[in-house]
Amino acid sequence: MNKNKPVKPARDRRLYVICPTLDMMLASCDNVKQLAYDSGLDYSNFVKTCKFQRDIRLSTYQRCAEAFGMDTLILHLPLGAVESFASVQTHHGNQCLMVQKEDLLRILRHFHPLEIDDTLSNIERLIEIFLKETEHDLLKKLLPLLAETFQTLAESYGDVQP
Repeated sequence: MNKNKPVKPARDRRLYVICPTLDMMLASCDNVKQLAYDSGLDYSNFVKTCKFQRDIRLSTYQRCAEAFGMDTLILHLPLGAVESFASVQTHHGNQCLMVQKEDLLRILRHFHPLEIDDTLSNIERLIEIFLKETEHDLLKKLLPLLAETFQTLAESYGDVQP
């Protein structure tokens, strides 16, 4: 450890977990003992890990998430980026901050915007294929559904500029 550089206190470090957190899934679980067994951890350690009651290793967290049928994704963003796009809540154990899925999508859209030109060209190709390969009556039914889908996408991604 570098003795010249002070270590940030835990309250200044930021770890964000997208809801539902493991302890939320734990609270709604019917058979916690089976999940603990599936994770390869004993019941007590499984519960402590899910509730963030202690510092945990990433591999232990991943094992618990896997027991709930979840993958673990680690995403690095510039400092302050999450709180500038999302409303965060403090986890009851003060080990992490919680972010809603909708806020995560907003953050991802900001840092990884849709490639509008590529998307539009793919849509145009799809419509050309439909026009060539599809019966006229079927196409009449399909086009309103496509229009509705595009309207929903426009509402969801309204802040995207071409």
